[in-house]
Amino acid sequence: MERAHEREYDLLRVICCAAVVVLHTGSIYLAGWQPGMPAANRTAAALMQSLTRDAVPLFVMLSGAFLLPDPKSRDFRQFYRKSWKKMGIPTLVFSALYVAYAYAVLLAKIYIKHTAGTDQLGQPLIMWLNGVPYFHMWFMYMLAGLYAVTPVLASLKQRMGELAWLAAGVFCTLAGMALSARTALPWYLQWLLYLGYFMMGAHIRCHFRKKGGNPLRNGYLCAGLLCLAAAACLFHRKLWYGILPRYEVIHPLSGLIVLSSMLVFAGFAGRRVTVDLSRQSRLTFYLYLFHGGVLSFLDILMRNVFSWQPGIPQMLFAALLTWLISLALSAACGTYIRPGARGKGDGRAHRR
Repeated sequence: MERAHEREYDLLRVICCAAVVVLHTGSIYLAGWQPGMPAANRTAAALMQSLTRDAVPLFVMLSGAFLLPDPKSRDFRQFYRKSWKKMGIPTLVFSALYVAYAYAVLLAKIYIKHTAGTDQLGQPLIMWLNGVPYFHMWFMYMLAGLYAVTPVLASLKQRMGELAWLAAGVFCTLAGMALSARTALPWYLQWLLYLGYFMMGAHIRCHFRKKGGNPLRNGYLCAGLLCLAAAACLFHRKLWYGILPRYEVIHPLSGLIVLSSMLVFAGFAGRRVTVDLSRQSRLTFYLYLFHGGVLSFLDILMRNVFSWQPGIPQMLFAALLTWLISLALSAACGTYIRPGARGKGDGRAHRR
């Protein structure tokens, strides 16, 4: 897997990471919107949150696209050892740091601002035990479940034909959609909901590599973006008119988002990209880990220190500054920690 032939996926990974930052920025401001605030602020926050909803499914598909076809993934011992070092340890370290940060914020609310009670002191630890040490870290624990079954899936993919694998991927996708609509799985089973994305990422990438081209890539991409725009319009309409439930139309496993994600991923397959973003792509793993804390800290500063009122300029500024600071921190980590095997084909699968 030469990096020169994978620039389209480097580009997609960087776009998705930026989209996640925008999504979480919009989520914070949308949650804090109150009646009487400018309607434009609410609309902007809703668009930031809804037009970026493909990011999580696409990240899962990117992981599956490079992990499952790789022969090294079939070696249980080697795969688990590398995955623990490259993803497991950083996830646990950042989880502990975020729980400590959550306690610092909580103690300030209890003893300085007096907006919380001592009965909430166990909440950060309880959240960690539930697989959500901080709001964005749920993804890492879900992804760990997919990594746990990767050697089995990689072996199955080798033995199954392309059509059989496609049928299995479609079935798992539909099953995940049905499960997410009907029940709330515990954190250690969340990976089951995203198994279809994981498998379909491998199928789409391998299918177009085997064909040697993707003449309909622009059509796939346009169709996917139209589905995403339709989901955003439905979400905004339900939000504006107070129709409940609201978030099912932009849930990662809702119909329009599933269709959009698959089409966008297919639209990037075989796309000719001249810009080399491999270095930026390598930074996205730690950028994702950092951005939640950076965004939260900036939000506290903007609201409590500078007394900025939520608005469109503030939202855009927060998203941009979060990206830049997280990127700088990720580059520092890349210098000293060297996540992933640089230049190796299997390394990109471990980078969020």
